[in-house]
Amino acid sequence: MDNLELLNKTTNNRLKGVDGKDFHIQCEAKGGRPPPFLTIKVRNKEVAQGNQSVVHTIKTIPRYFDNATVECVANSSDLNQSLLTEAYIYLSLKPLAPVFDRDPVILKETESLKISCTSTGSRPAALFNWFIENKNITFYSTQTFAYEVTTDTWTITSVLTYTVVRQNNGQSITCIASNEADPIGISDSQWIQVQYAPKIYVNNMTFNQLENLRVISCIASGNPSIYTYYQWKHTSANGKLIREMKGNRNGELELPLSDSDDSYQDNGIYVCKAGNGIQDKNGTIEQTGYGFVTINAQPVFMSSIKGVNKSTMHGEIGRAVELTAKVYSIPKYDSVTWYRGINKELQIIHSQKYSLSETAVIVKGYFYDTEVDLDGFILTLKVNNLTTDDFTTYTVQLENNVGSPAEYVVTLEHLGTSDLNINQDSSIPAVVGSSIGGIALVIVGAVIIIAIRKRGCKLEKKPDSKTKTESDIHFYQNQEFATRENREPKYEDLNLRADCQDQHTTYDSLKNDKPAVMQNGINSVTKMGGAKSKLNIDESHGEYVNQGGYYLNVL
Repeated sequence: MDNLELLNKTTNNRLKGVDGKDFHIQCEAKGGRPPPFLTIKVRNKEVAQGNQSVVHTIKTIPRYFDNATVECVANSSDLNQSLLTEAYIYLSLKPLAPVFDRDPVILKETESLKISCTSTGSRPAALFNWFIENKNITFYSTQTFAYEVTTDTWTITSVLTYTVVRQNNGQSITCIASNEADPIGISDSQWIQVQYAPKIYVNNMTFNQLENLRVISCIASGNPSIYTYYQWKHTSANGKLIREMKGNRNGELELPLSDSDDSYQDNGIYVCKAGNGIQDKNGTIEQTGYGFVTINAQPVFMSSIKGVNKSTMHGEIGRAVELTAKVYSIPKYDSVTWYRGINKELQIIHSQKYSLSETAVIVKGYFYDTEVDLDGFILTLKVNNLTTDDFTTYTVQLENNVGSPAEYVVTLEHLGTSDLNINQDSSIPAVVGSSIGGIALVIVGAVIIIAIRKRGCKLEKKPDSKTKTESDIHFYQNQEFATRENREPKYEDLNLRADCQDQHTTYDSLKNDKPAVMQNGINSVTKMGGAKSKLNIDESHGEYVNQGGYYLNVL
């Protein structure tokens, strides 16, 4: 027999295999007549026999065969001797099941997840992969390796640092250790419990003004799912606080009953606050959500005086005037009708006399005694070329198929009614009469001055100590002469610059006022206050007089 050999033995007497795979042992003898008889022993136990060449297979060799001794013995009858060759089994070992350093995995959304997995007994050293559900997050991990001399194996620890979000709550986190002995790897998993502050939702609701039961729900979604609900807030569309209300422990708010005519005031934004004891990323425990509540109600007019659906406006004869009404309507009105007269005798239509228009604007209103800005409209009726008959009442009527029609009344009055005591039937005669009376007084005064002029060219001061040196004939718009000391009006202190001037001479104004300039038989007027008047007198002579606050040079 020339040689005895364990096939595949390395120079350092190892027979390599893989943990869990089939392991083959083959022993072969060369030479010998007759062929030698071979016996294979594993761990001192005979496992196979045969002539010249023997093979033994260990199915899915377990890891405890690692480092086990394998012997092959050859017995030759011609030499009457035995030969022995031996080696030991050297396996690539699978990593043992990894172990988490924490169980269960509970953390807050605002905390960073830091968790580790450790696997021992691998040869060669295993590597780790991390997953949350099917998402590979190995990038966020680090690994350390420790060699165990006594077992010739490796211990690997992998640390994952990862920021979880609330969507990870209830998902699994998995670490997998693998090497060439186990390419698929061995894993362990944990369920993640992420605690987070709730998201708050308020359902948008629409109600009719006649509904009695009106409930708004606040829906909180957080972990843990035990919530504390705080006061509700009712605000306008632009966020102005209107009122605060208390809901129930389940996050529901029932709107209080109110008069159906006032139900529109429940329109707006409803804000719910709730918490579960967990802070959000900003450190806030109370979380907020809001929804819109819409009340379908009849149109409402936003008058300057709360609760008064009427107003008064003023105009002037011969001019145009715009009558307006501010309205808030959800849903928007679909019918607008203007009427004229106390009893709405005439329905107004667009014409040369009347113009109807609508403008979308922000209107001021009151919701539960709080002034708020509302998306509303201004309805305008323009009345052209006013006459006395136009000074009456006007009514605008709106409908939106909810509740009864809404009405607003505008009373149009003459601009000077209170001062001149004018009514719709007598305004023109009163004004005309006043004007005629004033003109008559001016004429009388002018005649008196002319008469005095003809009596002499110069007036001398009388010795009466009560007589003054100014000539000042006063005419008043109230059509009465001024009286002094219960006596008739006098010509006082008429200062003539010459004894007898030419009949076309112009005199200086009284009290050094600038004299008026004669134009076409009538001197111009120097304003001193009051209403402006003109007087046409065709005389050959005249003097300065004061009429209605103006200096007139009567010729």
